[in-house]
Amino acid sequence: MGSSVQFSSVQALKKWRPGYMAISFYKIRIDDRNVLYSGSSVERKEKYKVIDNKGKHYRNFQIDPGIDKDVYDYVIDDEDRLGNVWEKLLKDSSSRNISPKDTDRQKSVDIVVPAEKDLRNLKVDLGDKNIGNSVNGSRKFEKIDGALNLDELDFHPWCNITTREAVTAIHRATTQACKHEIANITCLMQQGMLYPKRLPRYCPLKGNEINSYIGCFRDSSKKRLLSNYSKKISDNSPTRCIDICLQSGYQYAGVQYSKECFCGKERPLEDFKLNDELCNMPCPQSPVEKCGGYFSMNVYHTGLPKMVKLDPKPSVQVLGTDTIGVVFLLTVNGRAVRQVYRLINSLFSERHYFYIHVDSRQDYLYRELKLLEKHFPNIRLSDVRLSTIWGGASLLQMLLVCISELLLLKDWNWDYVINLSESDFPIKSLSSLERFLIANNGKNFVKSHGQDTQRFIAKQGLDKTFYECDMHMWRLGDRTLPWGIRVDGGSDWIALHRNFCSYLTQQNNTLLHGLMTVFRYTLLPAEEEEVPELMCCPHHLIEVQN
Repeated sequence: MGSSVQFSSVQALKKWRPGYMAISFYKIRIDDRNVLYSGSSVERKEKYKVIDNKGKHYRNFQIDPGIDKDVYDYVIDDEDRLGNVWEKLLKDSSSRNISPKDTDRQKSVDIVVPAEKDLRNLKVDLGDKNIGNSVNGSRKFEKIDGALNLDELDFHPWCNITTREAVTAIHRATTQACKHEIANITCLMQQGMLYPKRLPRYCPLKGNEINSYIGCFRDSSKKRLLSNYSKKISDNSPTRCIDICLQSGYQYAGVQYSKECFCGKERPLEDFKLNDELCNMPCPQSPVEKCGGYFSMNVYHTGLPKMVKLDPKPSVQVLGTDTIGVVFLLTVNGRAVRQVYRLINSLFSERHYFYIHVDSRQDYLYRELKLLEKHFPNIRLSDVRLSTIWGGASLLQMLLVCISELLLLKDWNWDYVINLSESDFPIKSLSSLERFLIANNGKNFVKSHGQDTQRFIAKQGLDKTFYECDMHMWRLGDRTLPWGIRVDGGSDWIALHRNFCSYLTQQNNTLLHGLMTVFRYTLLPAEEEEVPELMCCPHHLIEVQN
């Protein structure tokens, strides 16, 4: 595991300011000079260790002297300074874009009660659609009738926005910039200009030729020829059915009784083959094409190969010449700096690296972790800081930016990147991880859904357009995913090989460009993006379900 390293806090002791000291669960004492100390932290001695590694001297200073003890002593930080009122406001979605002075003003709202004589003379037009809940003239909660109110916009949309979800999102968005972006994206979506219609597959693992016809086969209601998936399609055709089956990961597609589409993994037996004249029902939108018959099915190849589950190899005994470099990509948020120290301490080795992205709203955490760069050459913080939200497109953008930056670090020799959060903690030793990756070097480790793709698409919202702005994911309407590729998703916790990272961030082809466009407007894009690209990429990069 390498040399054991202890971390300690290098915070300066802060003087007590009456009125701003937080109540702590940990023992605090104050000396005669009104200086705060925590527990026995004053009595601890910092330890320094000089390591000679390739001609460089690294000072291993103590960031957390009590990290291995059962009882932890905390020093008072600046979490209760007046400037952090902004961070507290961000936690309250109702005050997201309100200044501190405005929030104080909101707490005491003067409600004007009309006099009794005014109530008697009050006349209300029940047909007025603009009537809504209001206080002192506020119309914040007025009902949206489906039409876009242009009076509240400082721009004019370049199309007639008719999508109800988009109209609601524009009304609810806080800033004019966000409203304008939503309007532009909705117009592109309504005009069919936002997404590509079809994407290419570059995977070298190919099945039979796509759209190749197998024949007409007899079917049965008791035992279907293609039993994995079925759907009734109003505009059914062989091409449309093949696209759906390919998207879902099936090798065979069949059309039957004009509007029925079937998908399966096993080729129909030749014993059930019929004369093509028995599959003579015209397709709904194309009478020239034939879409099976009564319990007779036209069967086609989708072009996908038969998927074989690939299990990882067991760990091996590491020899002296067997080494592997891992970058632990930490995406951290909040203020739990000591938890980040514990995570780094549990995985620390001079052979591995730590690349840390701190949310742009967490200045305290960024300042504390930035100190590590001065003492450890294998720890760096990303200078590009994004404001990420759960399920947002910013999470995927952050991952791609950090991977791009890692590839530019010429003095870091790494083979794998593994993403972690501040709440993660290893349950196995670092040496066991090293042995496992050495045995499976070159493979990518992702967790895909792999079952009932069409249900997964609906449940995950992949058939909807989302857009992130104003710290919110807005649903703008329905969409159709590009045809021609296998669609899947799973977990956003991944272990990617350097070769695939290079392909993902440095190649510029139609497939990558199209997928980036799709996932830019997707809910939970970090959980879906890597799996389709692994399945469609031109390199023989192996994906392991792990």
